[in-house]
Amino acid sequence: METFTFWRERETRFLELTKIDGSADFHAIPVEIDMPSQLEQSSTATLDAIADPSAPLEAIYERAKWAARAGRILLAGEQLDRWNVSGGPNDRLARETLESLFRAEALMAAVGAGEADDAMTDQAALEAWLDLMVREKSPHWRTMGVLEHLAHASAEMSRQLASRAYRDVHAPAPQVAIAPTKNHSDLPPDAITKPLTRQETARHLRLSEDTIDRMIRDGKLKSQKVGRRRLIPASEVIRLKTP
Repeated sequence: METFTFWRERETRFLELTKIDGSADFHAIPVEIDMPSQLEQSSTATLDAIADPSAPLEAIYERAKWAARAGRILLAGEQLDRWNVSGGPNDRLARETLESLFRAEALMAAVGAGEADDAMTDQAALEAWLDLMVREKSPHWRTMGVLEHLAHASAEMSRQLASRAYRDVHAPAPQVAIAPTKNHSDLPPDAITKPLTRQETARHLRLSEDTIDRMIRDGKLKSQKVGRRRLIPASEVIRLKTP
């Protein structure tokens, strides 16, 4: 998902669209079409128009065009609009401008949210953004199946995504438990194969070095001098370590 700055910019751009007169009525309605039935009905209507000598050519053409579109959707998987965006300013030019600007912002928002990619059409990206707002339970989604105040709803969705992006960056790093470094005291007796120094023996037996020195002096712990160091045979440590 995109950054905090990206989403705050999207929020600002969507809020700018709310300043356009009539934008409060800008909404979207999901479209559910039974394409097999539509194909059958449009095909029948086309045949009826052809059989009617009084039917104008324009009517025949329109029915045939819709039948062909329905066939392409079913056979070739052509993109079928699932949302109908409408409403907005009464002035046609202002309405078209609002819809064009909103579609451009929705495309960027859908890609930024990971809901769309470069392979999707602009319409599919728009619908992905609308689907996201419904999925996130936008307060502008009405139970009768209308997503109202599209620009304002999109600004609120962008603000929500900005908050998530901010938390992702500034959330405290999870505490990772670090296993303690193993020393000789963590090893089982049979893992000791080499002579140990006084310090290693003390750690392994969980005794102080003074105690190890006293045990050596008292003959309770055998040792051997190698150069300047005094080493304790592994067998001695194993003997004392084994219950």
